[in-house]
Amino acid sequence: MKKKLIFLAIVLGLAFRIYAQEIPDFYIGTNPISLSLALPIKEDIKRIAPVLSGNEYGLSLVGGYYLNPQIVLEARLAWGRLHKIATVNQFHAGMMVHPFVKNNSKALKRIYAGLFAKIWDYHNRLTGINFYNLSLYAVIGYQCGKGRWIADFRLNQTLAIVSWTDLEHTKPGTSAFFSPWPNLIKVLPTFSCTINYRLGRKKLN
Repeated sequence: MKKKLIFLAIVLGLAFRIYAQEIPDFYIGTNPISLSLALPIKEDIKRIAPVLSGNEYGLSLVGGYYLNPQIVLEARLAWGRLHKIATVNQFHAGMMVHPFVKNNSKALKRIYAGLFAKIWDYHNRLTGINFYNLSLYAVIGYQCGKGRWIADFRLNQTLAIVSWTDLEHTKPGTSAFFSPWPNLIKVLPTFSCTINYRLGRKKLN
């Protein structure tokens, strides 16, 4: 836990340094629903609720940088307990495009679509075994905000996944993948909400 707090402090320190230098079009944020999953809630709820948090658990940190008014690069970190014996650590990186924004616009970006890759580490704390997933997923979303604050709502649809483990005598597996519970629902996107704060000189209109 101490290492995570130190890492978070370093990231926030860098963000405020960027703010002091007034570099435009950069934001940091968090997923509030993911944060709520760090609270002591029922295990059954904790297994289902991630559909409403973009499959993120616990502490969440988001950072984005606008290459221009139409294109933004975004990275996401999340780490937390899935249930009593397992923790999940994950890193996402991708690009989003705002197709209805003119290249010289300074307005809020509104509707967007994008493509992300995610690496997921499921760690069993009792056995010490790690299960890893590398997945590709598409997003479509909408932003609204006031001043420097941005509320970001999106749907995330997984497309394909590669899975492996550090268990001996096991091999990686690759598959098209469209649902957290494919035996029940063949296609099921997840929802996520992020609250972001925009740094730099520009404010939202």
